[in-house]
Amino acid sequence: MNSVSIEKARSTILFWEKVSIPECMILMGLPGTGKSFISKYLHKKYGYTVLSWENITYTIFGTTICLPEQYREAYSILHFLACELTWENYKIVIDATNLQYEHRKQIYDSIDSGTKIYGIYLQIDESISLDRIKNRWQNTDSPKNILSSCSIETFLEFKKSIDIPTKNEYIIPMISDENIFHTIDEFLLTISK
Repeated sequence: MNSVSIEKARSTILFWEKVSIPECMILMGLPGTGKSFISKYLHKKYGYTVLSWENITYTIFGTTICLPEQYREAYSILHFLACELTWENYKIVIDATNLQYEHRKQIYDSIDSGTKIYGIYLQIDESISLDRIKNRWQNTDSPKNILSSCSIETFLEFKKSIDIPTKNEYIIPMISDENIFHTIDEFLLTISK
């Protein structure tokens, strides 16, 4: 990791206020399941600071489709920033399409034990997801709001390599449909008790 890349990645963070007990939510799912949309909802309604894989990779490399060594560097930076933000008492959401178990485990093992860690694995019918990505436009004007296109080939590659959450993780599967915000509200109410 180099300091220039870390600073570029830091410029993509959508900050909110600090909290007394830090939290880390991992939001994962295939392209078109609504991760970025839901991250913005969590930011506006619940004060999450958003750490977006897509924003980081685009800002550092100029693309969201990276070579293996670029993925490794981006994951290292994502991990570093997640630890830094929780140490600084932020409630964060990590918006990452295919955050592999090994990388999730590094986050679990590195984040302070006083931090609540949980996640949501977004699922949706493949045809809806493909329809969403076909109709998605690309916008790279703001490093805090990158919207990338996704080809069907890229979607299928992600589908082959997605690393489903294990039983040891507190990552809840949710259907990303018209009721998703209500479902998230209920989930957050449950974990706040």
